[in-house]
Amino acid sequence: MGLSTGIEAVEITVHIGLLVFLYCGLFIGFMEFRGMFQRYGLDAQVMGLLLVGALVSMIGDFPLFVSDGLFLSINFGGAIIPIILSILLVHRSGASPFLVGAGVAVVSVCSYLTSSIVPGYGIASEFPDYFIPILVAVGLSLLMFRRDMKRTLAAGYAMGTLGALVGADLVRLPDIFKIGTAGSIGGAGVLDLVFLSGLSAIAIILLFSPRSDRQLPRTFPENQKVDLKVNYYMDQSEKAILDGRPSRAVKLARKAVDEKARHVGGCFGLSSDVESVLTVLKGPVTGIMDYRVLRSISQRPDVTRYDAEKALITARILLGVLEHLRGKAYAPLWERAVAFLIDLTIMIAVLALLLFFVVGFLFEFDFMRFSNSMWFFAFIFWVIIAQTLYFTFFEWIWGQSPGKHIMHLRVVSEEQMETGFLEAFSRNVVRFVDFILFFYLISLVVMLKNPANQRIGDMVARTVVIRIPKDHPGYRPIL
Repeated sequence: MGLSTGIEAVEITVHIGLLVFLYCGLFIGFMEFRGMFQRYGLDAQVMGLLLVGALVSMIGDFPLFVSDGLFLSINFGGAIIPIILSILLVHRSGASPFLVGAGVAVVSVCSYLTSSIVPGYGIASEFPDYFIPILVAVGLSLLMFRRDMKRTLAAGYAMGTLGALVGADLVRLPDIFKIGTAGSIGGAGVLDLVFLSGLSAIAIILLFSPRSDRQLPRTFPENQKVDLKVNYYMDQSEKAILDGRPSRAVKLARKAVDEKARHVGGCFGLSSDVESVLTVLKGPVTGIMDYRVLRSISQRPDVTRYDAEKALITARILLGVLEHLRGKAYAPLWERAVAFLIDLTIMIAVLALLLFFVVGFLFEFDFMRFSNSMWFFAFIFWVIIAQTLYFTFFEWIWGQSPGKHIMHLRVVSEEQMETGFLEAFSRNVVRFVDFILFFYLISLVVMLKNPANQRIGDMVARTVVIRIPKDHPGYRPIL
């Protein structure tokens, strides 16, 4: 008894140690070789969902099957996120689904042979046997796609993740049904082999990356690119004045303002014309006059040093005005709070109807019998995951939930692009931790410190919530 307890303690310690090692290694690698990670498809959004999203969402389970004496669910962090990332990475990399599928089949066999059902515990694989499917996944991906590291990494992650899922869990579902118990696919969260297999495959494959790839420059989001470009134009404008080229200095200063206006206008779905941006966004009248002065100076055939210095000062003023207007694009906290309360009211109404249906039709309004059944646990899980499902659906399909629609708010990427499924899912799967940590109090503090009013989920998904009034040309209805 004592020996078996000691062995279990060692295996748990190894699991936790492996998880910490992988997390630290991948985080440091991402920060140090971000260009290489981006080239391989592991951008900030994917890494955020992989490391942060999976960790904080492991408390959520999606019920799959409920009956008398049997409850089966699938864990968000331990299985749903790895499945989504597997499909995403393979699709983005262009790896052959046929070859990846064949690899998954081989790894599934290895996972099946190295795992077993442990009564009272679940499906488990002993140390170091669970490394065999991982190494097989790495070996197959390198053999199939060794000339393309992006495809190799995507295939290795998918083979490791889906192989463990199919071979260790799905194939044994008939046996689980015969036993008749409560279980969760990927239920150990980030400590589950489904999650650890994919994560380990990524870490090992990265060790085979060419040295040249480790020197690749990182790419920046559009808003950072714009700021870097504007700063460059302004620096070059100052240099041109010192070099005795006032005409070039004025052109660069105006170019900086035009570039900033293009970006700010894009945040609101407007044209890039500076005067239009200032007019529609109700900028100061002096701003329009300042830009006309800058434009007039840039069109002069003979520009003096005094003209150039005046143009540079004017450009700095206009850039400050445009930056202030860009801040207006982000939804105020109180409007987001009102939108959330509207959505929360809708969710509570839907959950109340669901509870009424389950208790009324299945238990004839016998709450005591309901509370002692597996349906009670299923309903608790539905309450926990309701926010993630609700917001993900609406923000993926329409870019805004009903509450945001009423308040004229919309979710977009940091580059002001429409959000897809990955952005909507990433920003909302983190709601698990938002809800638990003092009911969004932590995120509220984060938003107050963030110039774009981003909560934790927005940072993971690289999204922002913008305000678009109904009479604004960029407004689009939800239906």
